Amino acid sequence: MEARAKQLASEVFDRLANHAALSHQEPGAYPERGVSMAQLRDDVLRNEFSSKRRQKLWERVQKKVEFNSNVRAAVRTANSGDVARMWEWIGPMHLIEDGRSTGKRESGRFSIENTPSTASKQLMSEKKTWDDGHPVY
Repeated sequence: MEARAKQLASEVFDRLANHAALSHQEPGAYPERGVSMAQLRDDVLRNEFSSKRRQKLWERVQKKVEFNSNVRAAVRTANSGDVARMWEWIGPMHLIEDGRSTGKRESGRFSIENTPSTASKQLMSEKKTWDDGHPVY
């Protein structure tokens, strides 16, 4: 049972990481950052039909997942309005290939154009004003 729980926890980690990558790459198609624990449980254990074994197995998987520092667990309201315990992958993620690659390797790194000298010149040239959004009497 312990070996099966480790295998299932590994599958859950993979699914959470993939979902996080998809959510980051395509926020319009994947607006939810997390995945409902109940939906994930039902999907991962779809071939386990004994309710007692299913419950014991999922308790072990849940402990492994929730004690992992790459996963954030919280009760949230989904975009559909359902309130559920959600698991969100907050660890490192890899970009997912969509098959439309040009062969070039893209880096997730970027640089900011403003160097310290140009940034200070820009700040000095801009006039800073405080606006509270309401008139002052």
